[in-house]
Order: sequence, then structure tokens, then C-alpha cells
Amino acid sequence: RVKIAANAKFERHILAGHGVTFRGYEDTMIIAWLLGDLPLGLKDQFNHLFGREMIKIEDVIGRGKHQRSFKDAQADNPAAAIEYAAQDPDATLRVYEVLNKRLSAYPKMERLYREVELPFIEVIVEQERNGMAFDATRLIDANRVLLEQLHQLINEMNDVLGVTDCYLCG
Repeated sequence: RVKIAANAKFERHILAGHGVTFRGYEDTMIIAWLLGDLPLGLKDQFNHLFGREMIKIEDVIGRGKHQRSFKDAQADNPAAAIEYAAQDPDATLRVYEVLNKRLSAYPKMERLYREVELPFIEVIVEQERNGMAFDATRLIDANRVLLEQLHQLINEMNDVLGVTDCYLCG
């Protein structure tokens, strides 16, 4: 069964912190990024697509020194807490239905989404959760080689342009 998220990487982190893993998901943030003309955040996407504002968490829990936990806000005003909690999955599904339909009009982009972008979330989550080991000596050597190549390219560009120091080249 497919799960739909507005930011699957974030959801994966939160749930992994509680020992829960899941596969088989869609991500409205990535679809919006690929389509290129939409905001990435769920609340902004929903407003853009449907012309309606979602409830902000601050409207439920307060702000600044008056901010309280969601648990306390829920005890004080259960209806507001329930409405806030229910709107995210509802909005996520509605946004997904629109974006997925738009994405399906671009088969190559949809393939990129399914075969590259979605699987890459797993790589990023694992890297962020576990960290990455680097060989500092190799990085320093690679930096030196890349800087030499950069300077060579700058010199070649200066020669082509007929200048001694191209201001665009830093």
C-alpha cells in the first residue's frame, strides 16, 4: 500500500527515531520540485492549488512565551487540535492527486521521479542518520587537483577573451 507524504525524508527521520521504517511512498515535495512551478511546502502548495489557507501550528499552540505543547493545547481545545492534526493528511492527499496527475503528463520526468528521486531519499536518510566517513587526505588531494584544473580553465578563458584577468573569473 502506498503512503503519501509532503516531505518523505522528514517523515522517515521522525519515524525511524521511533523504530518505524516504511517503503512504498510518494512525495509531494519532490513532485513539486520536479514540476518546477510550485512552492515546496505543503501549506503553500495547498494554498496555491486550492486558494485556501491551512491552520498554522502557532494558531493551536501559540507563539513565543505563550507557546505550549501540543498535548496541552489538545487538552485545552481538543476540537482545534483535531482539526489541525486532520488537515495535513487531507491536504497531502489532495495536493498529491493534483500533482501526480500533472506529473503523469511528463513520462520522462515521472520515470526520473520513480527511478532516481524516490530511491535517493533512502540514501540521504541513511547518510543523515549514520553520518559519512571521509578520507581527509584524499579530499585535500582532490581539492588541489580541482583548483589546478580551475586555474587552467581560467587561463584558457583569459586567452580566448584576450584579457589578462577576467573579472568574471574571480
